[in-house]
Amino acid sequence: MTISWHELDSRTDEHLAHGEHVLGAIVVGGADLALNHPVLSIDMDVLGADGLTSAFMTQLRTNQPVTISHIPCDDGIFTLTQTAEHLFGVLELNPELDIQAASYRAYKALLESCLDMDKPHLLRLWNFIPRITALENGEERYRLFNTGRREALIEEGYLAKYGAPAACALGTHRGALKIAFLAATRPCTPIENPRQISAYNYPKDYGFNPPIFSRAAWFAQDGGKDILFLSGTASIVGHQSLHLGDVALQTHETVKNIQAVLQEANRLVDRNLWDLKNLQGQVFVRNPADMATIQGILKKHELVNFTYVHADVCRAELLVEIEAYAQL
Repeated sequence: MTISWHELDSRTDEHLAHGEHVLGAIVVGGADLALNHPVLSIDMDVLGADGLTSAFMTQLRTNQPVTISHIPCDDGIFTLTQTAEHLFGVLELNPELDIQAASYRAYKALLESCLDMDKPHLLRLWNFIPRITALENGEERYRLFNTGRREALIEEGYLAKYGAPAACALGTHRGALKIAFLAATRPCTPIENPRQISAYNYPKDYGFNPPIFSRAAWFAQDGGKDILFLSGTASIVGHQSLHLGDVALQTHETVKNIQAVLQEANRLVDRNLWDLKNLQGQVFVRNPADMATIQGILKKHELVNFTYVHADVCRAELLVEIEAYAQL
C-alpha cells in the first residue's frame, strides 16, 4: 500500500501507475465525487496565499485486487473497500442523530466490519465532527463523541485486545459526522510522545471519557514501504494547552511535539528513518488570517508538503493542528 497526496482534478485516475488500484481516498475542499471507491469528502475550505484554493486528495493505493461493499445502514452511508490485507471504510451518519449516539453507532459498525472481514487491527482513523466544541445537552460535543466512541470500543472488546490507532478529530462548520478508517490483518506499532500524557490517560478535566488514540502509528509492510501515520498534533505539553492566544508560539510547540514523536519512532529501531521534511498532510487553521504566520514557521522546518484547511480544533483555545504521514 502506498499513499499519494495531490491536488484534485478531473484526471484523478491518471495519477495511478500501471497495475495500481485505489483502496480509498480523503478529499478536503471538494464536493462529493462519483468514483468507484470509497471517498471521504469533507466540505471544508482549503486555504491558499490569496484566499480559497483547489481541493486536495489523499489516496491510499494498492497493487492488490480490491473489492467494494456497500453495507446497509439505517443511520447513514457505509462503504468499504478491501484487499487481502487492508480494509478502508467511509461512514457518513444521519445528521439528525445526537453526536454521542452517532459516534457509538459509527464505531460499532466499523469495528464489526473489521472483525467480520478479518481485518481486526485499526491503523488510522479520520473523524470530522460538526460544531466540535459547541454544547449539546449541556456538554461539549467532542466529549460526547468520545463517550460514544469509548462505549463502542469497550462493547466490542477492542481496548482489551488491540493497541490504539493513530487518529485525528477536527471540527467542521457544516454537514454530518463523517469518519474514515484504515484497518489491516496485522497490527501497527503505537508510538507515544514523551512530552505528553497519552490521550487515553487524560485527567477528567477533558471529559469523563478521554479520547482514545496513539500519537502515531508505525505500519511495517511485508514487501512494501513502511508508513508512519501521525495523529492530529497541537500545542499540548503534558495534558495542558500552551501559549493561549499566540498562534506563532503554538505552531512552534506543535513542531516540537512532531519532532518528539519522530525521535521516539526512530528510537524504537535505533535508526534515523523519519524526519520532518518527509512529512505530508494537513494543517488545520482555526483563523484563516493566521495562515501566513503558520506557513512561514513550518517552511523554516521544511514542512512544505501540506494543505492548509479552515477547521476547528478539538479544544477551543487551540489555533492550529497538524496531521501527517510519511512513507519510507
